[in-house]
Amino acid sequence: MTVPEELFRAKKSRALLPFFGAGVSAALGVPSWRGLLKKISEKINCPDTLTERIKLLDWNTDFEELSYIASELMRVSGDTQVFMNFLQEALKPEISGDMPERFKAVSELRDDLPGLVTTNFDTVLEDYCGFTPDEVLYRDYKDLIKRLQQKKFLFKIHGDPNKSDLIVFTKEQYKSLESDTTYQDVLKQIFLRWAIIFVGYSITDTYILKNLEYLHRNYVDELEVYALLPDAEFELQKQLRRIGVRVIPYTVGMGISAHSAVDAFLALLDSKDFIPAPESGFQGRVDEINQITKALLEKQSVVIEILGPAGIGKTQLARAAAQNIRQEEGSSNTYNTSIFVDLINKKGSNSLIYGIRDALGLSEEKTDKEEIFDEIVSRQPIIIIDNVEDPLNQVEPIRTEFVKTLIQLINKLETHGALMITSRTALSEEMKSQIGDGNKIITI
Repeated sequence: MTVPEELFRAKKSRALLPFFGAGVSAALGVPSWRGLLKKISEKINCPDTLTERIKLLDWNTDFEELSYIASELMRVSGDTQVFMNFLQEALKPEISGDMPERFKAVSELRDDLPGLVTTNFDTVLEDYCGFTPDEVLYRDYKDLIKRLQQKKFLFKIHGDPNKSDLIVFTKEQYKSLESDTTYQDVLKQIFLRWAIIFVGYSITDTYILKNLEYLHRNYVDELEVYALLPDAEFELQKQLRRIGVRVIPYTVGMGISAHSAVDAFLALLDSKDFIPAPESGFQGRVDEINQITKALLEKQSVVIEILGPAGIGKTQLARAAAQNIRQEEGSSNTYNTSIFVDLINKKGSNSLIYGIRDALGLSEEKTDKEEIFDEIVSRQPIIIIDNVEDPLNQVEPIRTEFVKTLIQLINKLETHGALMITSRTALSEEMKSQIGDGNKIITI
C-alpha cells in the first residue's frame, strides 16, 4: 500500500482532512451500524418479522434495509430517549488496555491537520485522541464554516447520544439530513476547501455520494478526494472513480486484515518520510539498490550520484533505494526522515534550500540558510535531489550560488545524513574537490 504523494503534500500544508467511519473505532470493539442494530434489538421486544430481518444482516446489506431496520427499532422502542440509552450502551468499546496503534498515529497527526470529520456516534476519538468538548462541533452550530476554519475540530456530522436531536440513524433522519440545504452547503464547502481522505468508511450514505457527484460534475479541478478501500470492493471502487474519488486499495488476506491495513495506512500517513514510493511499474535493478543501501547504511558515502539520460529510471531507482533503507531495522539505520526535492524547471538560486525547507513543512517565513541547515541536520535525513542538471545549467550567478549551497549541504550532512542526486550531468571535478574526501561520493 502506498500513500499518494499528493496526500503528503496536503498534510505538509495542513490541508488534509480525514473523514473517519465506523471502521476506525472498530479496533476497540465498537460495533458497526449492523452490529449496533443487532445489539439494540436484543434490548427491545421486537416483532418476529423484524427479528428475522435483523438476523439476515451482513456486509452485503444495503443502505435502504439498514436505515429501515433502524427506523423500526426506534418505533418499537416507543420512546426516543429509551432508544438513545440503548444506543449509548451499545457504543461502549469492548476492548480495553493500551491505546491501539491507529489512535497513536491519529494523535500524532493532529498537529498536521485542520481537524477530523466523522460519522461515528461513539466518543473514541475524544477519549483517545485528546479532543476537548470545546473542539467537538455539530452541524447545528452557528457560523459553522467560520468555526471550522478557525480552530482544530472534530466535526461529528451525524451527532451522538449527547446530541440526540442531531442523531442520524433512521431512514427518516437521513431523509431530513438530505433536505437540510444549509448542511449540504457546508459539506460541499468542506469537500472543496480541503483534500479529503475517507478511512474506515464504506461511503454508502447516498447524500455523500450525491454531493461528490455534483462537485465532480461542476468543480472537477477543485475536488481532491481519496478513499482507503479493500480491493475486493471493486464495484464500489468503480462507482467512486466515476465521480472523481481516487481509490487507495489494500488487500485483505494472507495475514492482513482490514484493521491492520487501516493501522498501516495511518502509520504511513503519520510518518516523516516525504519520499514517494517508486512507481508500480518499476522492477529490477536489485544490485544497484543493494549497493546504495549498503553504502548509506555503512556510512561509506554521503553522496550517491545517479547519472544517465532522461527516462532510464534514475528517480525510481533513488526512491526504491530510499524505501529499502527505510525498511531496514537496527542500529545501522540512523536516518530519521526522508526528503524528496524535484528541481526540474527550478531556476532560482535558492531553489535547493527552499525546496528542502518546503519538503520539511517549515514555514515560508524561514529564509535564513543557516537556520534551515540546522533544521536539516537535526532530522538526520536521507535527501533525494532530483533533476540536479536543471540548476547546474543555469546562467551565472544562479549556477554558482546553487553549487555553493549544494556543497554546503553535502559538508553539513557528513555525519548527519546522506544525499542521493539524480542528474543527466555529473558533478564537476572542481565541485568534487571542494567536497574533499573522495570516499564521500559514489557514482551509479
